[in-house]
Amino acid sequence: MNALYDWFGMNQEIFYAVNGWHGPLIDALMLTGTAVGDFRNMPWILGVILLAIAFQQLFPFNAERLPSLPGLKQLLMRLMLGYMVTAGTVALLKIGFDMPRPSAVLPSGRVTVLALPESRHSFPSGHSAFAMLIMTMFWPSLTIRDRLLLAVMTLWVGLSRINVGAHFPADVLAGYVCGIVGGLLANKAVMSRLK
Repeated sequence: MNALYDWFGMNQEIFYAVNGWHGPLIDALMLTGTAVGDFRNMPWILGVILLAIAFQQLFPFNAERLPSLPGLKQLLMRLMLGYMVTAGTVALLKIGFDMPRPSAVLPSGRVTVLALPESRHSFPSGHSAFAMLIMTMFWPSLTIRDRLLLAVMTLWVGLSRINVGAHFPADVLAGYVCGIVGGLLANKAVMSRLK
């Protein structure tokens, strides 16, 4: 397990490289990336979808770029289920693997910590999982330009978690996997229920 996590020293070296990028603008960007990937953003995302559903029911209209009422309801179900699966998986893996944060295992003074972690567990990154879950959920209905923006956002969240000192790169990649798996399982469950 150690070689898989450590990548023969590369996990730590990549961490030091990304955690070493600092300056007022970079720090502000990375703290914003961390805020974007927070699991606690889900209620307002669900709220926007609920408002869109209510608006479509009160004022039905057809628009090319906007999902239909059934599409919005399906997206809401997929997001809620994906959120529960992904958050549950991340929580269980964090407790099960009990991997410490970089600042707990690396020499003092070598790690810059800009954001206080929510727990002492590092593996996997919940912020990265959430960002990837959002990308997985919205990807099918987006244009190429919007997909590119969402991919950049997801990468930004992952890099921010390393830069602010909260996670190693392996934690971020594992978070991405959790988000993809949670999203795909939710999509499959909702689609099979609708058949």
